[in-house]
Amino acid sequence: MRALDYNDANALISVLKERIKHPQLDYQFDSAITEAIMQIDPGKIEELIVLIVDATTDEVKRKSAFSTLSSGIRKFKFVLSEATLCLFDAQSFETQRSLLGIFSQDKRVVTLSRVFQVHAEELRAATCDKHVSPLHLKIATLEDAKALITALPSVSMQAMLISKSALLGPLVDTLRPLRVALKRHSIEILRQPSIDPGLHANAIRVISLFADRHTPVLCHASIVNQLPMAGFHAVIPALMPSLCERGNYESVVLNPLISIGERRWAMTALALLGVDLEETLHALAALPGQKDTDDQWELYSLLTCSFSPFKGAIALLRKFFEANQGSAPIALTLGPLLKLSELDAPDASALLVMALTSPHREVRCLAAMRLQYRRDSTVLAPMIQAYRKEQDTSTALYLARAIVASGAKNTGDLDHDQHQDAPFMVWRCILARRSKDQRASALLVKLALDNAQSWKVRRAAIAAAGELPYDTLLSLIHTPLLTTALPLADHSVSLSSYLILSLHIEHSARLFLQWHSLGRITFIKLVGGLVDREIKDRWFSECATSGETAAEWLYDSLSRDNRTAPDNLGAVENAIHLPLLQLATIRSLRKHGKIDIIEALLKTTTCEWLKIHATKQLVIARGGGSATESYLRHLLGDVCSDHSFLGALLPDLCRRKPASSARSPYPPPHRTISNKPQGLAASSIIKMVREETFEHALPHDFVITDLSQTQLIELIQLLAPERDPSSFVSEFQSVLGFMSDGHYVAQESSRSRPSSNARSRLRAALAAANDFDVKINWHSQSLSTPYCTDYRAGYFRALVLRGNSQKIYNELDVNRDTLLIELLENGRIESLANLLDDRVIPLISPYIEPCNLELFLSLCNVAALIQTPSIDATLKRLTYRWAREFTAPVSEAMAHNKRFLHQGFHLLSRHPRFIHADGIYECLASVYRHTHEVFDDFDLPDIFEHHSRAYVDLESRLVDLVEFEHYQVSRYDKLDDRCAQLFSSLYVP
Repeated sequence: MRALDYNDANALISVLKERIKHPQLDYQFDSAITEAIMQIDPGKIEELIVLIVDATTDEVKRKSAFSTLSSGIRKFKFVLSEATLCLFDAQSFETQRSLLGIFSQDKRVVTLSRVFQVHAEELRAATCDKHVSPLHLKIATLEDAKALITALPSVSMQAMLISKSALLGPLVDTLRPLRVALKRHSIEILRQPSIDPGLHANAIRVISLFADRHTPVLCHASIVNQLPMAGFHAVIPALMPSLCERGNYESVVLNPLISIGERRWAMTALALLGVDLEETLHALAALPGQKDTDDQWELYSLLTCSFSPFKGAIALLRKFFEANQGSAPIALTLGPLLKLSELDAPDASALLVMALTSPHREVRCLAAMRLQYRRDSTVLAPMIQAYRKEQDTSTALYLARAIVASGAKNTGDLDHDQHQDAPFMVWRCILARRSKDQRASALLVKLALDNAQSWKVRRAAIAAAGELPYDTLLSLIHTPLLTTALPLADHSVSLSSYLILSLHIEHSARLFLQWHSLGRITFIKLVGGLVDREIKDRWFSECATSGETAAEWLYDSLSRDNRTAPDNLGAVENAIHLPLLQLATIRSLRKHGKIDIIEALLKTTTCEWLKIHATKQLVIARGGGSATESYLRHLLGDVCSDHSFLGALLPDLCRRKPASSARSPYPPPHRTISNKPQGLAASSIIKMVREETFEHALPHDFVITDLSQTQLIELIQLLAPERDPSSFVSEFQSVLGFMSDGHYVAQESSRSRPSSNARSRLRAALAAANDFDVKINWHSQSLSTPYCTDYRAGYFRALVLRGNSQKIYNELDVNRDTLLIELLENGRIESLANLLDDRVIPLISPYIEPCNLELFLSLCNVAALIQTPSIDATLKRLTYRWAREFTAPVSEAMAHNKRFLHQGFHLLSRHPRFIHADGIYECLASVYRHTHEVFDDFDLPDIFEHHSRAYVDLESRLVDLVEFEHYQVSRYDKLDDRCAQLFSSLYVP
C-alpha cells in the first residue's frame, strides 16, 4: 500500500469531522486517525483543535473528542501558534480543562503557564465525584525542565516567608510524579553561573519539595553574587527548616569579615529556625571591636523577632519606644509588638500598656487587641484609664473586651461618654453576667426590652438576667418577651424559614437589597424561589412557611415607614431572631427554677419549635427519667400524642443521657505485630530454591536464620531477578492503525499472567538478613528505582519482622528519596509498631512543610504514635501545616480534601502532648479569626477550653451563635459553659 501524504491528511480530517457529529466516538479508531494525521503533518494539530471547538457546543462531547485527540498526539512534538493560545483563552473553563491534555504537550513557558493556571483551578474545584484527569507531563531534557519550572505560578518572597511554604498549592501533586527528573534538573539549574531570577526562584521552590539534606547548601551557594535573589537567603530556612544547620548561620552572623548584608540575612535565618536571638546578641556583643554596631544589631533583631520572639526583645522595644518618645515608626513596631505579646512574660503586658500611649492609632489598636488575650489583671487599672481616653472605636472595643477578660468586676469600668453602640453594650452585658454585678440590673432591663436594640445585645441582657436575682430583673422582662408574637408564622419544628432568612441576611444582605430595588414582584419571585428550594433540602421542614409568604413579609419589612431598605435591615434582622430571644428567656427562667412559668407557656404557645425547647428545659430542670416523661405527657395532653413530632421525641429526651462533651480517648501509643515470624534456616531455603519447591512452602511471616556469608552470596545469585520465570504473554490483537508509510491491521501486545511472588519475598527477606555488608546489586537497583515497587514494601516488612531497629532507621535514612517517602505516602511506616520511637522524628521532619494532604495525614499517623516530649515541635509544625490550608491565599492553597484535614487534625488535637506544644493556641486562633467555618467543623471549642487566652474568642462566638436547629446537647449551652469556666482563668505571672 502506498505511503500517506498531505492530501491524505486532509481526507482523514474530513473523515474525523463527520465522525464528530456521531452521538459517540470510537476511541480506538478515532485516535488512530488522529495519530495518522499527526504522522503526516504535526502542524495539523491546530486545525484539529479548531475543528472540535467549532463542531459542537456540547461540553461532554467536546471532552470526549479532546480526550481522543490527546491520546493520538502524545508521541508527537508540536508548537502551538499565538492564535491557538488566544483561542484557548477565549474558551469556557470546561473546554479549557478538556484541552489540557493537548496543550501540556507544547513544552514552552507561554503554553505551560496557561496549563498550570487552569489545572490548579480544576484541582481546587475537585470533589470525590468529580475526577480530575492527571497531566501527562514528561521531562526529557534540561530545557524541558527549565520551561516547566519557569511556567509555575510565581508568588512573592514575603508570602513564602509568612507561610513558610513554597506555595505551589495543588500543583504539588502534579509535580510529585516528576520528582526524580525535577530534582536532577533543579540541581543543574542551581549550579549554573547565571540564572534568570524567575527560574531561579521557582527552582528553589521546586527542589524544596523533595527534602534533600544537601539542598540548603546548594541553594545558598546559588544565590551568592546574585543580587536580585539576595532575599532568598531567608526563604531557604523558611522552606526547609529541618535541613538547615543552625551552626552554619551563626558562624556567618559572628564573622565580622563577611558583609553586613549577608550577616543580617543569616540572622533572619536563625529567627526562622526558632533560635533565641538573645544568645546571638550576647555573642555579638562579646566580639572585639563590635561595640559601635550593637545598636544596629539590636534594631535588626527587633525586626527579625517577628519570626521568633525572645524575651530580651521586650526591653529592646521598650527602649525603642522611649528613645522615640512613643512615636516610633509603625513599620518597625507592629510586627515585633504582635509577636512579643505572645510570650509568657509579665513584661509583655507592661509593654502593651506602654503602646496604648502611642500617637499612632494602628499601634494602639494592636496593643489593645493583644491585651484581650493576655488576660493580665495586673494591668487592669491602666487599661481602664486608656479606655476612657480612647476615641477610636475599634481600639476602644478591643480595650473593652480586654477589661472584661482581665478580671473586671464592675460594669462601671466600661462607662464611656462616646462608646454606647451595640458591640459595647454586648460586653457590658457579658461583664454583668459573668461577674454577677447587680448594679447593672436597671441597664439590663432597659436593653432587654428595647426593640430598637440589636438582638445580640438583647439576648446577652436576657442571659445575664438568668444569673442575677429574679425579682430585680427577669421578673420584669419575661412576660413582654414571651407574649410577643413571632412576625412570620412558621409551624415547622425547626423554624425553617427563620433559619434560611437568618443565614442569607447574614451572608447575602447586599444581594437581597439589590433584589429589593427591582420591585416587589421580582423580589418575591427571587427570594420565594430561594426559600422554597432550601426548605426542600432541610430535615423536618413540614408545615414551614412558603417561600412566597416569607418573601412578601421580608419585602414589606424592608419597605416599612418610608425608610430605605438598608435602614430597615437591622429591624428585619432583629425580628427574624426574636425566637432566639424567647429561647434565652426560657433558659433564664429554668436557671431560676421558675418551672411554673415554662409550664404555662407550653400550654399556650402555638409555636412547635418553642414547645420543643420549653420541653427540653423542663427535662433539664427535672432530671429526665420515666417520671418526667409521664409528667410531661400529662402536662401536654393531646399535643404530645404518639403521632406528633414532640410525642415521638419525648422518650428520647427523657431517657437518653446527655451527650458527653468530653473528647474521645486517644488511640493506644503502639501497635504490635500480631504473629511472631517463623524462622527458616538458610540451608532449607537454598534447597527450596534449587528444587523450586518454595511455591507453597513459605509462611506468611518469616525470617531467614542461620545464614552464613557463603550462603548469602549463593542465595544472591540463585534469587537474581533475571532468573525469574517470565510472567508475560505476547498476543496479537486486531487493530486498525495508520503510519506514514501505510497502515496496519494487527498489533502485538503483552500482558502479565498470575504468578507467585515467592522469589520476590525471599529476595526481600535475604536483603533484610544481610548483616555482612555484602553488596547486592539487584537490591540496590530495586531500592533506587524512581518508580513505586512492591519490593520496597516487602523489604521494609522483612526488616520489621527481624526487629533490628537500628538497621531499619539506617535504611530509611539512606533511602529517603525512595523507601522512606514511599512508605510515608502509602501510610505504611506506622507498621514499625513497637519499634517506632523518637528516631523517626528527624526522618519525617523535612517532609512537613512541603507535604500534600495525603502525606500530611500519614505524618500525623506517625506523630500520633510518639508520645514523648520530643514530639512537641513536630506537633506544632504539623498544626501550622494544617492551618496553612485555611490562611493561605485561595490561589496558593491545596485542593481541600476535608477527609485528610479532619483525620489528621483529629489525631493531632487528641495527642496527649498537644496542649504542651508551644504556640498551638495562637496558631489555631489565627485560623479561627481567618475563617469561622473551622470552629465547629474541627471541634475548636473542645480544644480552646484548655487555653485561658481563648476566652474572648469563645465569648465572641457565643454572641454571634445562631441556633435554630435542635441538638441533643445545645451548642449554645456547651459554649456558654466553657465561657463561664474560662472567665476566672486569668493570666498568672
